[in-house]
Amino acid sequence: MMGDQGLPSHLESYLGTIKAGWKFDHFQVVEYGKPMFGGRAFSTLGLSRYALKSPVSNKDIKQELLMILPESVKTKDATTLLDRVGEQVLQHSVPLLRGDVVVSKGAVLPRTRMEGLYVAAPVYLPDEFASYSGREGKIAIAWLVPIASAEAALVNDKGWSAFEDVLANADPDLVDVRRPPIV
Repeated sequence: MMGDQGLPSHLESYLGTIKAGWKFDHFQVVEYGKPMFGGRAFSTLGLSRYALKSPVSNKDIKQELLMILPESVKTKDATTLLDRVGEQVLQHSVPLLRGDVVVSKGAVLPRTRMEGLYVAAPVYLPDEFASYSGREGKIAIAWLVPIASAEAALVNDKGWSAFEDVLANADPDLVDVRRPPIV
């Protein structure tokens, strides 16, 4: 636990030093400098200032959103997407939970076939990264993974556990936004 150093230090200890940041209406989106699995990491920073009511447990949850995207994705597209999803979260006052799917009208990023975002535990990183406890309270880190419409349909039809089983068996590169769908 890095409670004395704060959430930014927790994130930087796994993702590298914050390289750049963009201020939006209610929070920032930041890019980290450490290369990550053939891509680069972006996250919200400040979304966790807002307590969001879980529809499952009825508890207040604070969270930040993470995306790991290939270098080919334009920075503006990445930051705009994270801002849009974060603002939707705030508008509904409901956190994104593991297994949720954020659906888009069309591709979530230009020049891809991915039409949704799957909310996952950040399994590409050590378990300790997934949550932070410190002066800001307990904060969950939700990984947004771009998925194809057929993958979103699988989550909706069979549940997130079944989808994660298929993911584990197929072992796709979840950073590759141009990967073929696994179903």
